[in-house]
Order: sequence, then C-alpha cells, then structure tokens
Amino acid sequence: MPQAIPTHRSTAHAAIRQETARQHDRSPARREAHAFYCTARWKRYRRWFLARHPMCEAKGCDEPATEVHHREPVRKRPDLAFVEANCEANCRPCHSRETIKGARP
Repeated sequence: MPQAIPTHRSTAHAAIRQETARQHDRSPARREAHAFYCTARWKRYRRWFLARHPMCEAKGCDEPATEVHHREPVRKRPDLAFVEANCEANCRPCHSRETIKGARP
C-alpha cells in the first residue's frame, strides 16, 4: 500500500504559528468582536435573519446560507449591526471570501 511522503516542519515553524495565533486572539479588536457575537441579541438577530434569508446572496451562488455578513463592519459602524440592509446572508465559503476582501485596504 502506498505511503504518504513525509514532510518536514521544524518545531520553530510551529512555535511561530502558535504565537501568531495567540497574539491575534488577544488583540483588543478580536476581543471586542467576540463580545459582540456572543450576545443573546446577536444570536436572536442572526437566527431571525437566516430564517428570512435562507439562501446565500452572493452572486452566482445557490447554497444555503449559514453566515451573516455585515457590509459595513461592526467595528466601523456599530450603529448598523442590526440593520437588515447592512447584512447579507452567505454560505461559509462566500462569507470567508467577503471577509477577506473587506480586510484589504
């Protein structure tokens, strides 16, 4: 039976990745976002929004929606966090794509 070719990853590489992840998780922006998305109000709104918009709204996609994307990020416009016109129903791959696009300057 064929075996996979072993790959070498130094322990230094793993340590750097772990430290980078730790720093990301400790960032004030990350903590603030986590606090918002863990609220009961957000969870209720998310359930309501996905029930009202069950399919992904990204162009050319016909998958069921599982994520709610904020067109204007909550960190920039918290007043629009619960405004339906600022939200878009997405499947996970489309939401990831939109989030990455929004993170670029």
